[in-house]
Amino acid sequence: MHTLKAIDNYIYNKEGDIVLRLTSNTIFAGMHTRFANQYSYFEIWCLQSQHCNVETSSRTFNLHQGDILIFSQNDDKEIITSDSNAMFLVLQIDADTFNAFMPYSSLLDAYSFFTSHSEYFDNRIVGSNPIAQAIRNQMSTISEDFATKKQGYEISVLRTCLDIILIIAGNTNYCDIKIEKKNNDANIKLHKSLKKAFDYIDSHLTDELTLEKISTIAELSPNYLSNIFREHTGIRLWDYIIEKRIRLATQLLIESPTDSVISVALKCGFNNCPNFNRAFKKYTGQTPKRYKTSILRQEDAQ
Repeated sequence: MHTLKAIDNYIYNKEGDIVLRLTSNTIFAGMHTRFANQYSYFEIWCLQSQHCNVETSSRTFNLHQGDILIFSQNDDKEIITSDSNAMFLVLQIDADTFNAFMPYSSLLDAYSFFTSHSEYFDNRIVGSNPIAQAIRNQMSTISEDFATKKQGYEISVLRTCLDIILIIAGNTNYCDIKIEKKNNDANIKLHKSLKKAFDYIDSHLTDELTLEKISTIAELSPNYLSNIFREHTGIRLWDYIIEKRIRLATQLLIESPTDSVISVALKCGFNNCPNFNRAFKKYTGQTPKRYKTSILRQEDAQ
């Protein structure tokens, strides 16, 4: 007997299919539970309780708190608990929808990655391994994003999910090393460069940002960064920055309704009101002043 409970929310594509989900899975003491491939996901299991035994089609593991199990979509998952209840935090990813939905999917052969793994990979990463710690940290980040649901959290969840995939691809023998290592190394290097660009933008969103500065941080040429950014995200670099700044502005207009429009504009990295007004209306359909007025009216109505 077991309970499988979704944590907070799912992420969907436009067709309503599940891309990924985070679940809490409790398997009760002494029970034998088989997870059929009826619901076929790529799955990462993190043991949160003290101990349990896990049996796959090839071997049995004696697991301890913090250990990580990774299952491809085609792996059999058979769980046998110890004399205490076993609690797992589980990240589930659907190959088809993730590969179609995630803009970075071209960085690796995502479908092949999710559906099978190297014969040398035995599913487990022990909890004391720094790779297991890195995966646990990323799963905690996803859990926090689901819980807080800050504006744009979906993008954050997908990016963190990709980080986990690349940690596995670059630091374990999950993939067929002989065939895929060279491509993975190049893909991981490119992803790290893009991640540096994202992180710098996110941490300097209210500062003056230039393509030259961002490309220096990413260790790519300006033209190459612009091209690769658009190829893997579907939007231009500067459009991404403007969109992030407008999201910040909508939060500030809600959290600090007494601030003037120009004050909010300056706090979000805009140097004048006309540019701020045009960008704000483009992304929200309203001017900042009208948006703030509508928010205040909603609050008064409540």
